[in-house]
Amino acid sequence: MKKIILVVTVLLFLIPFAGAMAVAAVFTQAPPPVSCDVVGDPVGGCCTTGTPPGGPARLPLVGAFVVTSNFGMRVNPGPIYGGHRMLHAGIDLAETPTPTTVVAAMAGTVTKVFTDSIGTHIVRVDVGGGVVMEYLHLAAFATGLRAGATVWAGRPLGREGQSGNATGPHLHFQIDVAGHPTDPRPWMAARGVTIPPLGGSGTAPPAQPAPPVTTPPTRPFRLNPVLPGQLVAPTPVGGDFPLPPPGTPRQNSLHSPALSIPTRIKADYIAAGHEYGIPWTLLAGIGMEETGQGRNTGTSSAGAVGLMQFLPTTFARYGVDGDGDGHINIRDDADSVFTAAHYLVASGAKDGTSGVVQAILAYNHATWYVNDVLYYAQAYGGGTITDCPTPIPVGPYGRAAVAAARSWLGLPYIYGGGNQFGPTRGGFDCSGLVMAVVYRATGDRLLLPHSSAADHSTGRLRTVATGSGTGPLDVSKLAPGDVIVFNVPTDPTPWGHVGIYVGGGQIIHAPRPGTVVRIEPLAAMGYPWEARRQLATYTKSVAARR
Repeated sequence: MKKIILVVTVLLFLIPFAGAMAVAAVFTQAPPPVSCDVVGDPVGGCCTTGTPPGGPARLPLVGAFVVTSNFGMRVNPGPIYGGHRMLHAGIDLAETPTPTTVVAAMAGTVTKVFTDSIGTHIVRVDVGGGVVMEYLHLAAFATGLRAGATVWAGRPLGREGQSGNATGPHLHFQIDVAGHPTDPRPWMAARGVTIPPLGGSGTAPPAQPAPPVTTPPTRPFRLNPVLPGQLVAPTPVGGDFPLPPPGTPRQNSLHSPALSIPTRIKADYIAAGHEYGIPWTLLAGIGMEETGQGRNTGTSSAGAVGLMQFLPTTFARYGVDGDGDGHINIRDDADSVFTAAHYLVASGAKDGTSGVVQAILAYNHATWYVNDVLYYAQAYGGGTITDCPTPIPVGPYGRAAVAAARSWLGLPYIYGGGNQFGPTRGGFDCSGLVMAVVYRATGDRLLLPHSSAADHSTGRLRTVATGSGTGPLDVSKLAPGDVIVFNVPTDPTPWGHVGIYVGGGQIIHAPRPGTVVRIEPLAAMGYPWEARRQLATYTKSVAARR
């Protein structure tokens, strides 16, 4: 199961060069709205299933709406600073035909409910991981809403309006990551929520006035040794103990042999097994039985989701942020694997042979299922496993770097694109992305050159690990936020590509023209690489501020 922790700033204002100010909405003629039962992608008149209403992430309003202004540089249409070209730091959404309710797009804590100096009514929500959501131009605040209140996705925050520097009723939705505004459209898209294009229409899910009810898993389980809902304390040593042999009856394993494990998924199995003190092959056995190692991750007839097939209620209770990106997402492979490890240990997997059997039964209460999982685990190597890497703790810099890199997922590759402040001309090239990530994650202290070759030679970074690009991948010396520079033989100059390591054997990078910023396994790159890390002088201030 996965958990998603998101922090989104919904701002209803523009941010000019000298400060912040409210944004004005400009209404445009929009196509007929597409109705979706869940947050979806209006393509060809239909909606693709996304996060359910009230789930980890959703649209910040209810009912029919139209997109009236995008993120980016524009001429301010409002009465204050009207006609000035400045950054519009969010996306404007206008409910139709009349303003109704503005809701929280994600769970978090209200940090401020206030009216600024020009009369803009604003709600600010910290959703964790360095992400903040602000909701602006409200006509009124929700009754009783105050700083310190806990909100969930779908909780009403107020009524849409046009307070402050606005020309018509709308919500300005802004996402700030590590204190910097980022384009909400790709950031939300990476979390399963589609915002239509400028002028496009859609229908958002209803509000959820009451918090979602979390119920115990329907499958039998036992907690050991923690209280219900608590995280099991991770074990600091690798899980190296024998698993019981498979017995009879078996079912799927009789006709479906163990499939190869994608490199990135195996890295997640190994890391989770190491952290929770269980053989990674046990996780691999479940991954094979449930989804064929990620080859079939559709929602099951029982409603189970993701690589390790968790019911949303179970995932809400046991979810773990496996990749350290600050979000717990049921559809994220790393989060799913780490949650499976947590759930197995909570169900007794470390209590000897009988405990392993009981833990697998907690997943699916059938003897044939237990034997299938143990059969596959044996095929992947059994229980005496020694290739577990020693994890490097993820500090404030690493968390901020991963959050920044993930915030730009989906943006196009643009040659020469990007600088220390973020995308330019709508996108990044590889070194422009790394420049922006590192500058943001170090609190604007470390400015890298806009060149992958220079990233390889700069004295502001030190080399901490190298790899040949072939053979087994050793990530034991890597930490989230490391700069990975690649020596691509076909490039005219050495060290012609660069990305950011985000944990779990994966990088985020802008590959080449015609592609987008994306996550890929480090092992799949196939080129010699060096991992380079920021000197402490550039990162200690980040820790001091947290």
